[in-house]
Amino acid sequence: MANFQRDILSLLIREICQQSADGRLKELMAEWGLNEQDINVFSNLEQIHIERLSKSRIQPFRVVANEESISFIKQMVGESKLIERCIALGAPNDFLYHFFGISKREACARRIATGVDAKRMKRVVSIKLEDRIIEKYHLVSELTTKDIGAKDYCEICDLLIKEGIDANLKVVWTVIEEYRSGADLKQCLQEI
Repeated sequence: MANFQRDILSLLIREICQQSADGRLKELMAEWGLNEQDINVFSNLEQIHIERLSKSRIQPFRVVANEESISFIKQMVGESKLIERCIALGAPNDFLYHFFGISKREACARRIATGVDAKRMKRVVSIKLEDRIIEKYHLVSELTTKDIGAKDYCEICDLLIKEGIDANLKVVWTVIEEYRSGADLKQCLQEI
């Protein structure tokens, strides 16, 4: 842990020196509670002084974890894993854009990086498969209080795969979206 803090301190001091050299004194003063004299002192430090200062017991800065930032990082990691899971399950470009804002180009690059060949994914749906997808959709949508999301679509796909049904997110998403738009149309016609 001491090495980590030492490395962080060294980076911090270098960043202060670099920012002061770039003429961003006011930003530094506001961010770190430093005055102009403090920044001038840091600016005149040489690499050997930075190393010696970072190894000493006296630390000019205290590095503390920011809970909000850590929570955000965890959320980003979770979303990244969900995106990888969606791609592995054959999510189409419009699905990835709808839920994650991923462009077609980025989706293609991610598929290549993970070795997923979307062109070989099954796209034709039998009536029996369609019924199973709708059944799983109702099962999952009853468990959620809001509209189903990308994770829910993955769960539907996983449920189908566990039953030995060859399914992917392209098929699952297309069938559910068609079903939902048909249900919305029926509801609108009933209201008229």
